[in-house]
Amino acid sequence: MTIALDFETMAEEIQQIVLTPMQGQTCWLALRPSGLCRSDDAGASWQTLLSNEQLASKLARLIVAPDFAHDQRLIVGGQPGIWWSQDGGRSWQPSEIELPLPSITDFAISPDFKRDQTAFAASAADGVLVSYTGGRRWARWNIGLFDHRVLSLAISPNFAHDRTLYAGTSSGLFRSNNSGRSWQEVTTPLGETAITAVQVEKHYEATALVIGGTRAGLFLSLDEGDSWHTLGDDQLPASIKAILTSNDGYGLERLWVLAQEQLWLSDDVGASWRRAGLSQSSAAIVALAALVDNGHYKLLVADREGGVQLMERDS
Repeated sequence: MTIALDFETMAEEIQQIVLTPMQGQTCWLALRPSGLCRSDDAGASWQTLLSNEQLASKLARLIVAPDFAHDQRLIVGGQPGIWWSQDGGRSWQPSEIELPLPSITDFAISPDFKRDQTAFAASAADGVLVSYTGGRRWARWNIGLFDHRVLSLAISPNFAHDRTLYAGTSSGLFRSNNSGRSWQEVTTPLGETAITAVQVEKHYEATALVIGGTRAGLFLSLDEGDSWHTLGDDQLPASIKAILTSNDGYGLERLWVLAQEQLWLSDDVGASWRRAGLSQSSAAIVALAALVDNGHYKLLVADREGGVQLMERDS
């Protein structure tokens, strides 16, 4: 089922959509040129929380505390700078970062954020930044990260125990097994290619790592990048922008991929793919976000013309 959401009051291209883990009833959007907007009624109405004019910066990325129902922490990254809010976006503070301020390209947050207050930021020229203070203060940690143009980040679902995260850069993939303090390069089938999308998810007793880049191909590793399997052969186009997974608690079940401004769906762990049809728009897709609640999938899809659609499906 696909439901078109009324978004005519903010007909702008959407930079990012984030669904909070609150039964999918609140979604967050980072927009250009307006800034950050919030909806608490499944997209029926919107309010602007933070504008680019207020920041004197272009808002680029947003991350929400995993336990947002109890921890109202928001972190936004600009080009340049980082800001944080602890009251759901009603008030904001600039983060403490050593100059020059970085331009943020992505965020990753610890699944155990409530306890460890750990978050990571990718930047266009300053590598990876780490915060152990819930976003208040950030430091650059780039030992072994030879390419400081970081495009994507993903954190292990077992981060509390394995301290592992991945960084996709303009020239390849890097892994840290010590909370970002040091990095090592990971050999991938994509070679020295920009890794534009990284996703990490539980897969039975293993951890699944899925990557995509500017070259054709989507690849899966179940051993932290020591070996790789191709997902879908030549079915997917190149220039993968985003990878989303849904999990039944034991193994990967459904994959969504945003590639060349088209949405692709697999129901068999990437063995076969099909274009996901949208009922209300033929515009190019630029952002998406998913939430799974007891086997019920909710996918928000944003197009280049500012339209937002909600796709819902039961497992």
